[in-house]
Amino acid sequence: MQSSGDPGDPAAWLRETDIVSYDFPYAGQLLAESFREWRGLNVPPFAKLWDWCVLNYRGKWIEAADGTGAQSGLWRTEWEKGAAGSLDSREPVTFAPEVPAGSSGVQLLVIPVFTRSKGEIFALLGCAMPAEQYEQGGRHTAEAMAMHYQTCFYRRFEHVFVSDLAGVHLHAERESSRRSLLFQIVQRMHDNIDVNAVLTEVIDSISAMYPGARLELFMSQDHRSTHPQVKPLPLSWGMDDVCAKAFKDGRVSLHAGRDNNSVEIGLPLGGKQGIYGVFHMMLDKPSFPDVDLRFLTMIADTAGTAFENAKLYERSNQLIRELRMSNELTQRLNQSLRLGDIFQYAFEELLEMFGADYCCILHLNEEKGGLEAIACNFPRCAERSSKQARDWAGRYMHWVSRLFYQNTAIPQAFLPGL
Repeated sequence: MQSSGDPGDPAAWLRETDIVSYDFPYAGQLLAESFREWRGLNVPPFAKLWDWCVLNYRGKWIEAADGTGAQSGLWRTEWEKGAAGSLDSREPVTFAPEVPAGSSGVQLLVIPVFTRSKGEIFALLGCAMPAEQYEQGGRHTAEAMAMHYQTCFYRRFEHVFVSDLAGVHLHAERESSRRSLLFQIVQRMHDNIDVNAVLTEVIDSISAMYPGARLELFMSQDHRSTHPQVKPLPLSWGMDDVCAKAFKDGRVSLHAGRDNNSVEIGLPLGGKQGIYGVFHMMLDKPSFPDVDLRFLTMIADTAGTAFENAKLYERSNQLIRELRMSNELTQRLNQSLRLGDIFQYAFEELLEMFGADYCCILHLNEEKGGLEAIACNFPRCAERSSKQARDWAGRYMHWVSRLFYQNTAIPQAFLPGL
């Protein structure tokens, strides 16, 4: 709405903002809060003992002036009757109630309170004062105090608008900050083509956002990392494990901590080809309202995509190395007819390609009736008999098959004496 005030004043519209009849049914809380604030302010000494109440736009009781309403409650019925007359006449109504014999006279007033733009009655104030003070001009004082109540109400009313605007502004700033932070995180993750660097970046980013959270990353068995917070994905899950739900469903999972003082969050780390792992966060319940699950989900999704891209890059490099080795091996075959040289070259290439600690090439020797170690970095393995080499190869294949299903290392006692 265009303000008719000073165009150079950005707050001119606030002075013209007003409550309308559609707002009256929902203004009870605001009327009560304004009434308590108004009664807490200083008043003329002779008016300190007056009883007050506030009534809504229909003339119904809202709240008494004193804390319990015991004294002002005596006049509730009379005030509501007087409010009906004031609503009809749009003027203050004065009447004297019946009091017990021997009691001093009391004068009751009901004063309408109008909106500042259209002049509609949105509240009424009830006042009870001694008849003697009423004769001395107490009515005029009460009407002036009612106008002050209108000022207190609009102060509260404008505060609601300003609070809403401040909330919108803070929300916009927070969203802008998060978008900027997300952009920086995404840029850093996609700049990395190393798998471990991607995982380290996302763990450090989430830890920096929530310093009090305990964070772990459970990865599938086809990836190992030296990062202390990256662990292998367990093969067995509990009934209410958030990591199991997040991994199976591909969605964020929440669960109250076992001690009821913490909250567990499971965030799936996935890409287009599937789920690769789960972020497990545990934080105290008082800190949970500050957690933005939507923002964390976006970070996890971005990390999953970056991890997938880094994995594809790593796999493509490995395929290139394999093709290059096949090429060079073919060239060596064409250049040399010595089988031992070819096996030695293949042995060295396999060690370099897979970053292996040990490698052994076994050749089926029909004359000896078994396998023979042609190239190996175990010196004593080459000295073993054909039968021993064959048994060794069988046990080796057995352990390799187990590695596909368990995250275990080949024990040192795999081959006694090696």
